[in-house]
Amino acid sequence: MPTASTTAETTGVYRYNPVAQPSSNIGIITRVTWHKIRTCTFVLVGSGLTVAAIAAGAADAVKPAAVFATGGLLCLTTALYRSLNPLPLTQRNIAPLCQTPTAGSPARVASLLPGSQCLAASDARQTVTTQPIQTVITGNSTELPAIAETLKGILHALGSVTQIFPDSSRSAEVSKRFRDLRKRSRDVPFEQNLNGGACARTSAANFRDYAIPKCSNISCHQAYCAMPGQAYHANYIDMHYGNFIAAQGAVNRTHNRFLQLLAVNDTAVSVALVTESELNRPDNTRIGPTDTLQPKTIPALQITTTTGTETLPSVSVSLVGSIDVPDMKLRIDQLEINGKPHFRMNEMGWVDGTANNPIRLAAITMIAETLRKHPAVLERANHPMVVNCNAGVGRTGTFIVASDIIRHYGQNPQGDTLDIDSKILAAKQRRSVQFVQNSGQYQNLVTLQENRNTLLQALFEAVK
Repeated sequence: MPTASTTAETTGVYRYNPVAQPSSNIGIITRVTWHKIRTCTFVLVGSGLTVAAIAAGAADAVKPAAVFATGGLLCLTTALYRSLNPLPLTQRNIAPLCQTPTAGSPARVASLLPGSQCLAASDARQTVTTQPIQTVITGNSTELPAIAETLKGILHALGSVTQIFPDSSRSAEVSKRFRDLRKRSRDVPFEQNLNGGACARTSAANFRDYAIPKCSNISCHQAYCAMPGQAYHANYIDMHYGNFIAAQGAVNRTHNRFLQLLAVNDTAVSVALVTESELNRPDNTRIGPTDTLQPKTIPALQITTTTGTETLPSVSVSLVGSIDVPDMKLRIDQLEINGKPHFRMNEMGWVDGTANNPIRLAAITMIAETLRKHPAVLERANHPMVVNCNAGVGRTGTFIVASDIIRHYGQNPQGDTLDIDSKILAAKQRRSVQFVQNSGQYQNLVTLQENRNTLLQALFEAVK
């Protein structure tokens, strides 16, 4: 595991990796914007000088015309070069991240840490300094202090990355793969879509009354709904290495149904990919109690279905404690649901519609996997992990696929890359065609696979 200050031998040329600040979307995004602005400026100046040269020539001012013409030609040539060679120094695309540090390096991924700004040539030595990771533990949990230390190890291994990348891929090859994937994608069949053709049926009455879908364009397959009586907007998703539940984020009116979803499926871990600004919206809500001294009880609910009645169980839920990592915008709540421990990870740094960051994505998925294998919940480790964002498709889908990649590497560290496309296509037909929503999110999954021997090896070493 890298120490707080490490000197690492590096080989190859590395991507620009700005010093990450919370709530900051600068770095590559800003540099791409300024690159375009500068290119446009060269075009405008070059055009202006060319027009001035023509005017001077018409007035028989030969010398000024020659000067203007030369300046205009230089500007236009520079603009053309910048257009054909975008961001030559910073490597505009982010996949692959880099060549790996040398095998004997004491910090295998130190060059990927925020602030490293690794543009060094081969065989250069760099000193990488990481800030101490601050965790705040509340409550009386006996498990959380040890979890906090493991969490620190994971974040130290990869760096406390808060940088967010945009929603579109910067790699032409990956963009083409994603376009081809979308062409092959099929949405939930209309007649099976609770939020579409099936919605008007009597059998979908509970979905209309209790699930309260946020978005009219997010499908929910009737046959794979993860809630008895179809009383919540959530679907079972089968991956290579286990089952997941992709769910819509809860609002005030569906908060109790979400807790019943967790209880019915006896889940050990759930993951919320919702930012603080989204949580602060009037109708959105945090799952579970916010005070260790104020447990909550949800009464059982009997609902009528076309085949009889379904009873959603009563749920008693209490907050045992929390770990907050303010600089990472990350919180882990330890809940007790009907007397059983449950870990809920809240990733609050992933902005809706963006692609997150491949390093941060690796870190948060590894944290969730570590929680899933904690001794307190180990007997339920194979129960479906519930994942939600706002609509339960883009960020949710990306996280689920990343988790499958992590599990694959854990069982086959020397194996081939995982076939993620087939599972994404299958999930789109169960959940929504927007599962893994954009090419930027798909880019980061490809990046995670291509750099698994760098990123994932460091993670697994950190949690040993």
